[in-house]
Amino acid sequence: LFRSKEIFPFAVINSYARNFSSLEKKMHNKIQNGAKGIISQPVFDIDNAKKLLESFNIAKEGVRSEEHTS
Repeated sequence: LFRSKEIFPFAVINSYARNFSSLEKKMHNKIQNGAKGIISQPVFDIDNAKKLLESFNIAKEGVRSEEHTS
C-alpha cells in the first residue's frame, strides 16, 4: 500500500520589492491564507535581508491562525 504524504503550501515573494509596506501586506495575506513558508530569490545584500526579515515579522502580526503566530 502507498500512503499519501501531506502537501505543504508555500508562497513566493519578490525579495527586491521597492515598496516594503505592500510586500508586508502581500506576505500577511499569504500567511493568513495558509502558507507554511515563503520562498524568495537569493538575497546577497545584508541590509535587504534584515529588512525582509523585519517585514516578515510585521506580516505575521495579526494572523488569526494560532499555528502561524510562533
